Formats: sequence, C-alpha cells, structure tokens
Amino acid sequence: GHCEYLRQRFPGVEALHVVLAYDVRRFEDGLLEEVRARYRPLLEAIRDGGNLPEEDLDKAVLELEDRRIPYERAVQGAGTVQIWINDPAGNTIELQQDRAAQAQ
Repeated sequence: GHCEYLRQRFPGVEALHVVLAYDVRRFEDGLLEEVRARYRPLLEAIRDGGNLPEEDLDKAVLELEDRRIPYERAVQGAGTVQIWINDPAGNTIELQQDRAAQAQ
C-alpha cells in the first residue's frame, strides 16, 4: 500500500523507500506514564512548591551518574544550579534549582 501510494504520488521517481517509524504519540504517552509513576512525589513537590527540593537535585545528579547519562552543569548568579540532559529523541531537558532562594 505505501509503496504504491508513493509511486502514484511521485511518478517517474525511481528510488522510493518506505521507512517504518514508531507512533510518536505512543512513545510520548508511555514516557509520560513512566515518569509520572516513577517520580510522582517529586513531580508533586515541584508542582506544589514551584521548586525542586535541593536534596532531590543532588539525588537526580547521582542517578544520572550511576546510569552514565551525560549531563551539563552550570551555576548562575548567587546559586541557581542548572543541569541539562538530552532525552532519547534528542530534546534538551533542563533541571533548575535556585539554592539561594531555598536557603532563605
């Protein structure tokens, strides 16, 4: 079916290929479901308090290191810590924590 459609849509083109891809919505739904199940207390703390608890950022970094997931770390100003990782699709995910505000 797909090849025939492509032949009709692009007449005269010799090199037509069909590439199978996963359903992106299904991947995103599954990822979201796993994150919600695995990190529910952390997500609720971020939602309710607006911040990532300090010990949880440190735990997250340790988990990244344990799993050998590469990350970038930076500090801005008086203590805003940023961690960047890439998800399997190549999207950048940022974890940020204002440690100066939490210390007050």
